[in-house]
Amino acid sequence: MIYTIHAPAGVDPKAIAARAENAPGAEGALAGLDGLRAIPEMPARWSILAPPVWLVWHGLYVWLAVYVVFVLAVGALLASSFYAAALVLGGLPPFLLLLEGHQLRRRQLDRKGYTFVGVADGQSETHAITSYLARLNEEVVEVEPTPPAPPIQAQKPLRGPQPSFGMFADGNA
Repeated sequence: MIYTIHAPAGVDPKAIAARAENAPGAEGALAGLDGLRAIPEMPARWSILAPPVWLVWHGLYVWLAVYVVFVLAVGALLASSFYAAALVLGGLPPFLLLLEGHQLRRRQLDRKGYTFVGVADGQSETHAITSYLARLNEEVVEVEPTPPAPPIQAQKPLRGPQPSFGMFADGNA
């Protein structure tokens, strides 16, 4: 599964990776996790089963309030003659959370001052962060840049009458 990795403002992921590499054993694997967050790049499947619980679990309290107001409005529609519209509208919030739930989490991290630092692959959030930190510790191979191409020199125009091709003659013939 693919995860996006976010770090708090002012935290250098390379410094965390170096600290995690120097720490012994399991402490080293977990030392780099402080402050880093991993959010999966997939639909939020659990949000469709119990949207309010999912919103509280991830600390999206403003969106929980929006969800509750929407559910109360749909409940009012159920009591009126517009119950068919209420049945259709009632399924929209869980479906939207399914599609955009993790994006709401990313925006929340942005508001808290976190910055996007990279992408990692892992079986869980912890595994994704540790694989991201391990990838930061790998030695980067420097590639020597290619020299720039020599500048192109303009050719001297040919003298004398030249054959012209096409519809528009250049007047030299």
